[in-house]
Amino acid sequence: MKEIKLLCPTGFLGYGYVVEAFKKGVESGPDFIAVDASSTDPGPYYLGEGTSLVPRMSIKRDLKFMLTAGINEKIPLIIGGACGPGDNKTMEWMLCILEEIAIEEKLHFNAAIIRAEIDKNYLLSRVDIEKIPGISPALKDLTKEDIKASRAIVGQMGVEPFIKALDEDIDVIITGRAVDNAIFAALPIKRGFDPGLAWHLGKTVECGGMVAKPTGIVNPVMGEIKDDYFTVYPVDDNLQCTIGTVAAHSLYERSTPYFEKLPGGALDLSECKFEQYDRKTVRVRGSKFNKEETYTIKLEGARKVGYRSIAVFGVRDPILIKQIDYIIDKSKKMVREQFKGILTGDDYRLLYHIYGKDGVMGKIEPQKMITSHELGIVIEVVGRTQDIARDIAYYAYGAIQHMEYEGILCTGANTALPFSPPDIDIGAAYEFNIHHILPIDDPTELFPIEIKYFGGGRK
Repeated sequence: MKEIKLLCPTGFLGYGYVVEAFKKGVESGPDFIAVDASSTDPGPYYLGEGTSLVPRMSIKRDLKFMLTAGINEKIPLIIGGACGPGDNKTMEWMLCILEEIAIEEKLHFNAAIIRAEIDKNYLLSRVDIEKIPGISPALKDLTKEDIKASRAIVGQMGVEPFIKALDEDIDVIITGRAVDNAIFAALPIKRGFDPGLAWHLGKTVECGGMVAKPTGIVNPVMGEIKDDYFTVYPVDDNLQCTIGTVAAHSLYERSTPYFEKLPGGALDLSECKFEQYDRKTVRVRGSKFNKEETYTIKLEGARKVGYRSIAVFGVRDPILIKQIDYIIDKSKKMVREQFKGILTGDDYRLLYHIYGKDGVMGKIEPQKMITSHELGIVIEVVGRTQDIARDIAYYAYGAIQHMEYEGILCTGANTALPFSPPDIDIGAAYEFNIHHILPIDDPTELFPIEIKYFGGGRK
């Protein structure tokens, strides 16, 4: 083939998309439709719980349009990620939605299901004989305790499992956890296009219309790859990709702007060139994929650390605002004294997020002056139990609400509560305890493929 054309309807499955633009993209005759449905951006909770980060109704709405168009127009549909964490639990949840749509819309199709959850016994046997390092020097080598503490552990697959599935008689691919770029790069690489261009094209389109302006994740985008370049452009003629938007989207989510570590190698953008091809299209050349001798994948796991409660309130008293550091320190001391002999430091963790001062960057905030006329404060407590977390959050807020401080004029509470009750239970709290690099001999060995027919009866 001289070129491959792809359509990305939206930056994330379930976020919605502009349906008319999607239909126009389908009419242009793409070789495949692909969408990302995998992310750790919202934190460890979803992997810890085994739940989707997008509501079911939104997932089903998006999938219905994509499936109907793909099956009716005989365009392969690739869904990478299974609703966020990409473990077996969310995969089964996603498959139920696919089956519902198939029956309701009278669709009949074969799907390749590629799972990404890694067997714990396999990992336990690996750590017995070798070191499995963290993704950064700050992370210790993987331990048996890490493995056992994680509800589920997933591996981030590269292009090879997709390519293997594409050898089958299938209409749809749905995977567990996957590298975002791989979802879009697999078919071009399978058909012999340059891996560097394919991986980079995947990087530019994975977030949908975020690569264009006016930016919007729900706007469908197209990508076309040829022998020595690729182009990316929005479907909607009122939007445009520019050198600036495409370059910016190429360089994010990495420790260095030029290199992105991927399974089996690294994407090298040190010599790539961006060119404005027409008003809304950018052409890119020179992207390279530097293959590595050892093939590695990233492991992800999350462990429960307790239960979270929060209290949210605002402060507008200028006298209090000037003394906010003193107020917070005094609140911490009051909590310690109140629960002395009842709870220890191992029973809870108490945090204060002060928006308008340093709520985003915390201790590393470079601007030390408070210039805001009001502050938004979130008290966060992670406790051994939900009751502990709730009690601490309630008392910590009350300590500030009724505290005396220098210059106080009104003793009847100088805080503003947006919610009642002030203490809000968030539920189980998790942290990523596995972000490790696993060498494997075969890029497909940990990602089994199952072919499943959808729609009832026989195809």
